[in-house]
Amino acid sequence: MGSSVRVAISAALAVPVVIALFLIMFKLIDRDYQLDDEPARKIADIVVPDKTIDTNLKEVKPERSMTQSHLQTTFLRFRLIFSWT
Repeated sequence: MGSSVRVAISAALAVPVVIALFLIMFKLIDRDYQLDDEPARKIADIVVPDKTIDTNLKEVKPERSMTQSHLQTTFLRFRLIFSWT
């Protein structure tokens, strides 16, 4: 099947779908809508009590492990070796 045949078949199938969607859209947007005269439902009033927020200003840092210090010294040695060349 050539590409022009595929385009023709797709267009032939798309046109009824688009027309149906427009008809459904216009049916859903109907201007003759009447509001019901039912009383509105009451909604519960939610009250949130005031809370004091405690802020932890002291920052706790973890201790450095042996691997971190080892990596740092290895990096410094590497920098020293290649900075002399």
